[in-house]
Amino acid sequence: METINRLTPKEIAKLPTLLDIVNHYLEGEKAIEERVNNSRYAGLFPTRAHKGMFEPIMMEDGTHILMPLSPAQHSYYRGESSYHEDCRPSLYRKDMDEEKMFVERVKRCEMERMMLEYPVTNLFANSVCAKAPDGNWVQIPFRVGFDGMAQHYGIKTEFMDLTLNPYTAAFFAATTYDADTDTYSPLTDIDQNSYGVFYLYNEIPLPGEAAKHQRIDVVGMQPLSRPGRQSAYVCKMRQGENFNNIAQKTFFRHDTTINQLIVERVNKGNALFPDELLNQKIRDQIVNGKLFSRWAYNEAKKRYASSKSDETLIGYLTQNNITICSDNFSWFREAEKKDAMEYWETYQQELFSKIHLRWTYQGPVVVENE
Repeated sequence: METINRLTPKEIAKLPTLLDIVNHYLEGEKAIEERVNNSRYAGLFPTRAHKGMFEPIMMEDGTHILMPLSPAQHSYYRGESSYHEDCRPSLYRKDMDEEKMFVERVKRCEMERMMLEYPVTNLFANSVCAKAPDGNWVQIPFRVGFDGMAQHYGIKTEFMDLTLNPYTAAFFAATTYDADTDTYSPLTDIDQNSYGVFYLYNEIPLPGEAAKHQRIDVVGMQPLSRPGRQSAYVCKMRQGENFNNIAQKTFFRHDTTINQLIVERVNKGNALFPDELLNQKIRDQIVNGKLFSRWAYNEAKKRYASSKSDETLIGYLTQNNITICSDNFSWFREAEKKDAMEYWETYQQELFSKIHLRWTYQGPVVVENE
């Protein structure tokens, strides 16, 4: 995507720095918290102390999502190191034709199959129980967000990455990405790339039928820990839509020192990109893979291209050097499953320690006459 340098040097010099923008939003969080604490609603809403924690929210199907917490609970951020007039999700960019889009759909379904076979997924979804106020133990099943994980690990989707944490958005605004090594480094060449953009998108969850039209979906904590570390959300886009037209944007001027400071502070110890068993497997065998299962193909056709013939869809895959196996293959050897169980012993401690549980009463209400 071509960068549009439409600001003059004088205009750029007057822009805030990335740190100015982050501090502005952090001050906003503080103001929201103080307002709530001085009202009758004190204690009902998250505070800054809850940042980095996750609250289970029950969905209509009885499963729960692990929602990241913040005083600015419905403010979502995105940072980009350069500004593009045409800001679209990866699936809908100009270089994506119908053939390539279907390939990404197959990859998305293949990652779902991988995650369903991954031993940690079932443990994540079904291992949490909590003691209710009445003394009974209640299981809290979690929803696995396959779309959000696909987006987060490099498969092209119709979603834009967002975060509840301004500092996380700032990290991506302050860095350049190396696709060959799958790494980020501070942007230092500010002569060639002098300003970027910081987005704010607001959406308040709605009940019932209205919820079906919402764009925002929680990714949060998942069987893979990266989305939780990044307080991840995604925003669903329609084909042809431009994110610049639905989000509030603030331009900032790059500063080498500030970029390095943000990267060191936010990603200290590789905090945003934890070492996970599946990182390289997803990258090598799905994102860059050429061999996929019959199940993934069938699911992709059913969900995304049911009106197309097998001849057409197989032709799409052949044009992109993709092969579909005649039989489904196993994603994990026994040794890898054992490694996954050992990983779970560590990850579950991180997961359980970050769950902020609140109970709500859902029974009948009796009003006594005075």
